Amino acid sequence: MYSTDAIVLGIRPAGEADELVSCYTRDFGKMIIKARSSKKITTKQGIFLHNPSVIRCNFVISRAGYIFSGIKSIKGHSAISDNITALAYTMSFLQLCDRITYEGQKDEEMWELLCKVLQDASSIADKDNSREELWRAEKEWLISLLNILGLAPQNLNLERVKNARQLDIYIRRLLQNKLEYSVEFFGLKNHA
Repeated sequence: MYSTDAIVLGIRPAGEADELVSCYTRDFGKMIIKARSSKKITTKQGIFLHNPSVIRCNFVISRAGYIFSGIKSIKGHSAISDNITALAYTMSFLQLCDRITYEGQKDEEMWELLCKVLQDASSIADKDNSREELWRAEKEWLISLLNILGLAPQNLNLERVKNARQLDIYIRRLLQNKLEYSVEFFGLKNHA
């Protein structure tokens, strides 16, 4: 049995009651782990998978791949779940990270960025004017992601950005050129 801290990036169904959970783990990088019976009402692990948080997960290796054997919350971020806008920004970014990372490639900077995303979104979610702050935070997360990917924009200072549309288009183009497929994120100002 293996144990590591993880952040859930995305979940997809795998049969009637099971789910495949895409996690970014501190010790192994991105992993796809099967959560048996996680869709059942009586599940104890399902709640930890569907709320933005840092979890401690135990898993085993079977012939069919990795399977969760236990999950507990290490650092919950309930403020994100309580604010629909914060949840949308956070989940959008986590899903983007899921799409662009490969299994088994551990990166300490990526782990730190994902932890920062949860912390930032949680602290902003409690504020009254969270929408604009979340948009700015998302741009900082995206720029950090670009740095990790080696696509660092030169001399880009968010404090000097006056035109949200241009910044969104610029970041989207950088990501699309690297990934060679269409990229969307929640805070994207759709003025194409």
